[in-house]
Amino acid sequence: FNDISGIETVQILRYAARMALYDFERQMNPIMERGGLAWSCLWDGFPGTGKTSLLKVGKTRLHERMEQIQGAWAQYGQLWEWIVLDDRFKDEFYGKSGKNFRAELEKAANPRMLHWIEWEDIDLWMEDRDNTTGGAGKDLLNIGMQFLDGGGTVVRGNALNNATTNEPTGLDNALRQRFHIRFDASGPETWYHFADLLKIKLKPLIAGGK
Repeated sequence: FNDISGIETVQILRYAARMALYDFERQMNPIMERGGLAWSCLWDGFPGTGKTSLLKVGKTRLHERMEQIQGAWAQYGQLWEWIVLDDRFKDEFYGKSGKNFRAELEKAANPRMLHWIEWEDIDLWMEDRDNTTGGAGKDLLNIGMQFLDGGGTVVRGNALNNATTNEPTGLDNALRQRFHIRFDASGPETWYHFADLLKIKLKPLIAGGK
């Protein structure tokens, strides 16, 4: 966690820890009942600002928490999974892409597991509604918006949708509004951030006494 600089990690760590409070017997997260856990987050930032590292931090924290509690819920078997959504859906045969995309999203309807869902570089594979080219991108856009609206699932606090975008202005406005919370992932900007990055890079040399 200390090897990340220039991007805020507190919120993603908080969400990961709160997901692990899910009550598998009641099939509801008590934090969700009090409005303390988002259903969907959008992380805006240009390439190289640390969005992928940020999500790795969140997954690592969730994995740590689940290892701590898995004994208490052992009767439920596998307790959590990662679901990665990316441009491979758009590249599939037209008509099949939407079906496969919907099948991936439907996994989140399983109340017996936690679902960490990553929408990677969403602006690259979901077309704007104003785009006249049509095709699989618009099918994916419609399916994605319906899902983020809560269609086809019950928001229990056992799933978190984390989406990243490389070009904030390149995302369809209606899709952007579907995300409950939007964060700026602008990367290192201040002298403190760059000094911190230098310290991280020099850590192996410092440890070796050089």
